[in-house]
Formats: sequence, structure tokens, C-alpha cells
Amino acid sequence: MLIGGHDISFWLAVLGAAILKLATSPRMTWLRSLISVFAALFVAWVFTKPALAFLDLDRDTYTIPVAVLIGLTGEGLCKWLIFSANNPKEAIEFLKIWRAK
Repeated sequence: MLIGGHDISFWLAVLGAAILKLATSPRMTWLRSLISVFAALFVAWVFTKPALAFLDLDRDTYTIPVAVLIGLTGEGLCKWLIFSANNPKEAIEFLKIWRAK
């Protein structure tokens, strides 16, 4: 059975990653926790197939591992992109420092 173009194992893996992220994060409200889980699911759903195509990885082998990694990091990347859009000078300075290391 496919949900959003992915089978149930994809969704269980991404949900597991989201729960792991919640378990290792500082205390959050219920609303914040729900938003975090939704963000992980959404970002994994949107970006897994493009990431596989960009990296030229075999879909049968790497879909779930890539989805889990995107689910774990996606919310943080989205927050950083929003921060960058609102504070471009600070984001550029951060990238310069990060790139120098």
C-alpha cells in the first residue's frame, strides 16, 4: 500500500527518526512536538526522491536511509533557511566562518 508515493516502511522509518529526534531534544510543548514530527515527515516526503536523483543512488537500496537522514536534519535545515532569509548578512558571515574551518 502506497501513501504519498511511498510504502509503509518509508513512513515508519521517517516516523521513527522523528520520534528519535524528539526523544533527544530538549523538552517541547505538545504543539511544538507535533510541528516537529510533521516537519520531519513533510521534508522527508518532499526531498527524498530529489536527493536520491541528485546523488544518483539506487532507490531500492537507499530510499529509507536517505529518508531517515532527511527526516532527522530537515527541520533544522528549514529553520536555518528561514533564518538566512530574514538575516542574510548574518547567514553569510556564518557560512564564511564555517567554510574557513
